[in-house]
Amino acid sequence: MDEQEPSQRAARVGRVAAWLSRDVPNGVSIAFWIGAGVGVALVAALGLQVVTIHPFHWGFLANAVLIVLAVELVLGLVCFVFTRRAETAVRCAVAIAMLVLWWAGFTSLTESIGQEHIAGVVTAVIAGSVGYAIVRFGRETGIILLFGVVVGGAVIMAVVQAQSPGMSDQAFGSIVESVEPDRDSPDLLVIVLDGYARDDTLRDVFSTDNITFRDELTDIGFVVNHRARSNYNRTYASLSSILALDTVITADGDTEQELSVMRSVAGGDGEFLRAFKRAGYSVTFSPAIWPGSYCGSLVDRCVEIGITQHNIYWLLRTSLLSPIASRLMAYPWSAASWTRITNLADIHLDSRSEGPTVTWIHVVLPHPPVTRGSGCELHREQWRQVLGLTTGGRDDQMRLGAFAEQTACIDSVVIDQIRAVLDADPDTAILVFSDHGPDGQLQTLTSLEEHTPEQIHEKLAVLMAFRGPDRCNDVVRLRSTVAIMRGVTRCMLNASVDGSSTASYLVPHEEEIAVGVRPLILDERLLP
Repeated sequence: MDEQEPSQRAARVGRVAAWLSRDVPNGVSIAFWIGAGVGVALVAALGLQVVTIHPFHWGFLANAVLIVLAVELVLGLVCFVFTRRAETAVRCAVAIAMLVLWWAGFTSLTESIGQEHIAGVVTAVIAGSVGYAIVRFGRETGIILLFGVVVGGAVIMAVVQAQSPGMSDQAFGSIVESVEPDRDSPDLLVIVLDGYARDDTLRDVFSTDNITFRDELTDIGFVVNHRARSNYNRTYASLSSILALDTVITADGDTEQELSVMRSVAGGDGEFLRAFKRAGYSVTFSPAIWPGSYCGSLVDRCVEIGITQHNIYWLLRTSLLSPIASRLMAYPWSAASWTRITNLADIHLDSRSEGPTVTWIHVVLPHPPVTRGSGCELHREQWRQVLGLTTGGRDDQMRLGAFAEQTACIDSVVIDQIRAVLDADPDTAILVFSDHGPDGQLQTLTSLEEHTPEQIHEKLAVLMAFRGPDRCNDVVRLRSTVAIMRGVTRCMLNASVDGSSTASYLVPHEEEIAVGVRPLILDERLLP
């Protein structure tokens, strides 16, 4: 019996080897196609690094490879159901995966040159032509191999070029020259509410108010700045500048250097958190569910959405399903942020250690799409507005009303979470602000030069409230977010903070900045 077991095991191995070496209709072995599938998964995963503007990370890459392999397996099983032949199923799965990979490369290319709008127009043409080529030349494996090598090489080169600047350090030098914190420095919780409207915007554009929210903040010791404004109209420029304590994107700056700084400080590795680190604080960073947001090397504790969900979303966005995925999941991070905002207190309190702690939490709410009513119930009847399928006229007013309702929901949740933090530690300093205002007047569809004063006001007027040491109350009354963050750093840490005056800008999409489109500096008279 014992002597038969090795021979039986060898026989099984032999059968598997024979099956793997078996030729499929195009003249090569199944093992070749399985290897090709792994290669396709690897290159597709590298492609994800391009479209997410994400610094290279082995965990991110390994997870993306597993996702692509799982997709190929599902495709293979589907093919097997129809053909009942394992060999054909393997070839079918890899052929489809190559088609998806080609499309991913094409999407990355169009986005990198700022022409993403043409992707949807040529989807049918590209899919049809590549599909025909695979069917027509399926037996000539060399053609398909060459095709995969060329596309794979292009994607890898794009990865190298895109990621090399992303790993550089913050390039502004030491803005915080010295820190001398008190012995009993309080913990600091920073809550960034993405796209929250200032009280005058809520009143004038959305026909509502947040007076209850502001009164509750005042009652528990907050100073609310009713005139605060952002230095930028978009998240990527606003948050990276706040973390850098200086304006990162300027009208006459060097694009490559600016993007390098932006990608570095977007992970928390900017002067703001660096100064607290030097003062003995531990740093907890909870980035947004946004492609350019991640945890950098400065962070002691990282709290972010699961990397699998992140990769699945971007794989869909760079596949032949891109037109559908872009419509149905235009802002998936907004919906996923719900668990983030309802756990603000736990994230901060779980991060406390023996020394002081600074916790940075970016929540992509109340930024659209609108998924919550004023009582935080899920919308049902307004999904057409939520998905952006209707705009203009009466529907546009419904969209404005839905945003106002979601803001009311966020107000109640944030107050509850802040009270939970203060119940556990009444001395905690808390800063609540928004990175920019909303798009109630359809600013995303308006060119920078054609923005009206009313549109500029809405985009730059932001929420700003601070609860901390009494000596710091005056700094939160400064005007711009970058100036306020410098003031908070200076006051909380008894720091010497350098830095020139900061202007305000309208900036285009990240892809447009990457190809050299410059922001528009705003006249002081146009600022809210």
